[in-house]
Amino acid sequence: MTTVTLSPTICPSRRHCLTLQNSEEKKSIINTAFAIAMYYIPFHLRSSVSQENLRGLPKQYLIPPQQPSHLFTTVAKLCSNMELDNAFFFKGLPNRVNLNSHNAQAVFMNVAKETFADGTKNWGRVLAIYTLAGCMSLHFLLQNELVIVKSIPYWVKEFVSIHLADWIEKQGGWDDLPKKLSDDSNNQSSWSKVIAVGGVVAATAGLFLFSTGMR
Repeated sequence: MTTVTLSPTICPSRRHCLTLQNSEEKKSIINTAFAIAMYYIPFHLRSSVSQENLRGLPKQYLIPPQQPSHLFTTVAKLCSNMELDNAFFFKGLPNRVNLNSHNAQAVFMNVAKETFADGTKNWGRVLAIYTLAGCMSLHFLLQNELVIVKSIPYWVKEFVSIHLADWIEKQGGWDDLPKKLSDDSNNQSSWSKVIAVGGVVAATAGLFLFSTGMR
């Protein structure tokens, strides 16, 4: 009896290979989205309150990473500037929607969805979602709602997975974001202002729609 040994085939077809590759790229984009949230939110909290207020949170909320990536620090800088330049919107958000532990996820998801409701996607609007996440995290930290604080990065991951991963992939991945910044500090400041305006205007519209009945 003759034994026939078949060579293992990793990719049965070119289309299958591309599907696997795209799947891995998208998974990487989603994981990076979560990693950015897990860098920016603790960064924002550490910048806003004392260490004592962070008690009860996981270690990564208390101790910053020694060598954060350029992408992480870029997002943190831009989101911080966005919140600072639009303090009225972000700091007043909890009161305007009566934010609490029962509606927190609905607020986040609905405002995030409405930010992109007109079909326009850009990095400014993406950063507005992270700025919103940081703002909500601080609100719930001060309310000692630590379970909500720890949940918010997962909401960001879920939103990116469903609504933004394909767009980010088409831009060439997350690396496209810091590439858009010039080495010139004046250009960096101008670029930051431009994306902030686009992101916050869209987020403001989302907040308005939510607060007027999209609960």
